[in-house]
Amino acid sequence: MGNTNNNPSIILVIGNGFDLDLGLNTSYKAFIDKMYIKTQHPEPTNTLIDAMIKKCVESGWIDIELFLRDYALSYGNMNIEKNRNIELEYKKLSNDLNIFMSQYKYFDNKRNYLGKYIYNVGSISSKLLKWISVQSNSRVYSFNYTNLNDVACSLNEQQNLNIKDLDIRYIHGETCSSYDGRIAPIIVGIDDINVKEEFRCMIKSARSSYNSGIISDLSNSTHVIFFGFGMGKTDHPYFREFFKMIEKRELDTSISIFNISNSSAFYGQLVDMEIDVAKIREFNNIHFYSVNDNGLNDFYNKVTIM
Repeated sequence: MGNTNNNPSIILVIGNGFDLDLGLNTSYKAFIDKMYIKTQHPEPTNTLIDAMIKKCVESGWIDIELFLRDYALSYGNMNIEKNRNIELEYKKLSNDLNIFMSQYKYFDNKRNYLGKYIYNVGSISSKLLKWISVQSNSRVYSFNYTNLNDVACSLNEQQNLNIKDLDIRYIHGETCSSYDGRIAPIIVGIDDINVKEEFRCMIKSARSSYNSGIISDLSNSTHVIFFGFGMGKTDHPYFREFFKMIEKRELDTSISIFNISNSSAFYGQLVDMEIDVAKIREFNNIHFYSVNDNGLNDFYNKVTIM
């Protein structure tokens, strides 16, 4: 699969909630549980990973990118401990994450089928994927690491969904099956903030596989759908300009949001981006939908009259 649109007007933005709805437990907490807590931590000294594990255990949940951001900033006026190599510690974390995510890889680098993963039957995410695949001038931006084309092929085989070709962009890269000593192709890191030189290896925009095309695509969109996407602090640079344009009435884009039961969570992120929420709320084309068949039907009914 691999349809390409030069000027997409309909954009689907997906986060980890999309994977979870499919039945893929690709959360950061699941990664830490499997790779470090439920197995012997192989690194005798990896201060970064140890601090991450401690944070996850204490909180019962973690956003690794937010953790890395806060961790790097915490060294603003502190010296790095002797004999530490931050870049090697970070590369180890990236590699481990890539290994964990590779369990959901369906094809090897030669396109040989690796086996089946059984998905949730009738998931809302799979139905939405089928819907977006038949929309002209559409594009999917994924903040996940799972290969969505592989997912679509497997869903078609298992559930006969007939998902058409998808135009997909991976913001953080996608999982590869092998690792040959280089830093993993997936991207986990921090946004463009001022940190000590030792932590600059974590800045996502410096990576060769970084994809920022979503910024320009959002500014030309007519309908943006968010599914299972929390839009945390490290993601704000991708969306700040988009919402500023809406706030200033420079853009008339319909927004559909799945998987946020409390709209205040969404508006709270706008406040953090210094967006005037009062002005945004005057814009009556923002709609929230529950992640069930009723919510999906409400969405279908709404888009038919847009």
